[in-house]
Amino acid sequence: QYKKDMELLRDAKRYMEGDNDDGELHPWDLNYYNGLVKTHLLNNGSDDNSGDGNENYSLNGYFTVEQSIKGMNILVSRLFGIVMQEVTIPPEEQWDVIYNDHKDNTNDDRREQLLQKSMIRKFEFIQEDDGQELGTMYL
Repeated sequence: QYKKDMELLRDAKRYMEGDNDDGELHPWDLNYYNGLVKTHLLNNGSDDNSGDGNENYSLNGYFTVEQSIKGMNILVSRLFGIVMQEVTIPPEEQWDVIYNDHKDNTNDDRREQLLQKSMIRKFEFIQEDDGQELGTMYL
């Protein structure tokens, strides 16, 4: 089974990198092509199964938002000593929220009703050793 799996990974690498590639797998290739093949097999080739041998390999399962955020968090921590911390985003920073204005029967004040929750996420970057705030990223 090991030999079949490795040949499948080599085939995926040849496909992605062109026919000129020797298909040699390096340690850094294994996770990438393993995820690529798993995603393709889970999708059952449904991206394009025309039978011409040129199926599109989907990266959706490998590069999920959560996996990418986790990876980025690990990278900035190990490489730069920076903590990437998700924080609650205040309403005034949520530019994708839809509100409906309506009058409250008991009070003449205008009230806003939330119609759609914000999809924006906010991350702060903080230096590990001294706690200095370095910046903010919105996703």
